[in-house]
Amino acid sequence: EVIAAALRGLEERLVGLRGTPAYEALLARLVDECLEDAAGPVTIRCRPEDRGAVEEILRRRSAEAAIETAPLPLGGVEALLGPEGRCVVRNGLADRLEDARPLLLQEAGRLLFGAEGARP
Repeated sequence: EVIAAALRGLEERLVGLRGTPAYEALLARLVDECLEDAAGPVTIRCRPEDRGAVEEILRRRSAEAAIETAPLPLGGVEALLGPEGRCVVRNGLADRLEDARPLLLQEAGRLLFGAEGARP
């Protein structure tokens, strides 16, 4: 229950970031990660509220990409790469949080139960 509450608190903090300069900086880093290995056409998906910020990020990077809106609950972006968008880079904050969940649970176990609690 403690761990679930901590993760909910983290989600609330991520939601609270939206619309702040820190969120725009985070959004830029997520877009940059998506564009790192891009070869060919790129489509960036973002929340409708983030479209203007993503357009500005792409403009500053002199990067060309189509932009689509999608419901990304905590924000962030997704990228579809290649001619048919077959390669998808999920860089939404909910996806990132889900990827980090096992590590967060392991760390919580270590903090709560000592080194023994961190073992699988």
